[in-house]
Amino acid sequence: MSTVNKDSDGALKRPVVGSPLTSTKVVNARAVLKFAPEIFADAKQVLLKVDYEGDVGYAFIEGEMFHDNFCNGAAREIDLMPHKEKLSEYGMYLYVSPRKTGAYVDNTSAMAARHEVVKEQVARIDSVELEVIKRIEMEL
Repeated sequence: MSTVNKDSDGALKRPVVGSPLTSTKVVNARAVLKFAPEIFADAKQVLLKVDYEGDVGYAFIEGEMFHDNFCNGAAREIDLMPHKEKLSEYGMYLYVSPRKTGAYVDNTSAMAARHEVVKEQVARIDSVELEVIKRIEMEL
């Protein structure tokens, strides 16, 4: 059974109307996110928290990978502040490569052809959350 790229396996819920984060349809292991420039204004840190299952999670801006993470069961946190200009202009693309179980290379063909046989592949994005941390000056 494969859970990679099945259109029928749900999508992330769209953010609340007026949210500074918008997303297109998520097909299990892929997502395109757009960011309103205002989310970075006056922010000390902006974290994107991605809860996913698979092997490795990748994040790209304009085709260039800027973050990767091996799935360890914890939500992945990506600091967006160093990339705020590019993210505001281009957004980002998330991809999770599948974790494969029961995989082996079948080389029984008389023509010396080889192919990978996989019992199960799992790759999905369960949730995406944006956390904005602001600095507030206080008088004592």
